[in-house]
Amino acid sequence: MTAESVATKNPQRDKHLRSADFFDVANHPEFTFAAKVSSTADGELVLDGELKVNRADYGLTWNFIGIAATDNTIAVNAVFTRG
Repeated sequence: MTAESVATKNPQRDKHLRSADFFDVANHPEFTFAAKVSSTADGELVLDGELKVNRADYGLTWNFIGIAATDNTIAVNAVFTRG
């Protein structure tokens, strides 16, 4: 997954997440994660995965009023259907 593809349905937040303040996509262009994929009886494709991120690995050691944990897990749950 490319780090540039991060999309949260909030363009301003997405731009900030892609910046050097967070994922620094210019220097860290890809995410790698393991995922579990299954299909349902009605033909949906379900993707579940987790991405463990240590902010300090990317030089992100600041912590505005203590609200950002150093070790984080990003959970992904996506359901694909035919349109």
